[in-house]
Amino acid sequence: MLTDDDFMKKLIGIDMVDAIGPVVWSVVEALGPEGRVRLNEAGAKAALEAARGYHRSFAEVGGWSGAGRSGKRGGFGERVAESWKVEAVDERGAVLANDAPFLKHKVEGGTIGPRSVRALTVPLVPEAKGMRAREYERVFDVRLFTVPGKKVLFERKDQKLRPVYALVRQVTQKA
Repeated sequence: MLTDDDFMKKLIGIDMVDAIGPVVWSVVEALGPEGRVRLNEAGAKAALEAARGYHRSFAEVGGWSGAGRSGKRGGFGERVAESWKVEAVDERGAVLANDAPFLKHKVEGGTIGPRSVRALTVPLVPEAKGMRAREYERVFDVRLFTVPGKKVLFERKDQKLRPVYALVRQVTQKA
């Protein structure tokens, strides 16, 4: 088990083997409890801005796969970036948290099933990505339909059937 001193050293990232470590640690100890709280508040603020910046950059380069329901990219990443907050600060350190919807699912993975419909629609064509089937019909002015025995929503394009969405009972996303 870590002692309070070991815990603090680990939190502020000082390697006590290096020659400057003891000097820096003595300065931190000299701050006293209130000073260490202020130091950790400043560190938490810097870490908060770094986490927000990282997630904005990650979203800008397409790091979050898929688009939102609107068919536009960027919304999820911005929500993740803005959801970072400082949850607690004391003389031993700080805790940052993020309660963005679906972030845990993106990070840990899991199974998704339909809530108010019989099946999920999985896009099979690029232009369907991020859109519900009804939205696709409205945007592209087409009618989607099923063919007996096939778990697919089709559209008629140039007198041919084109599969647009696969119909599935559930999907399991990997982390």
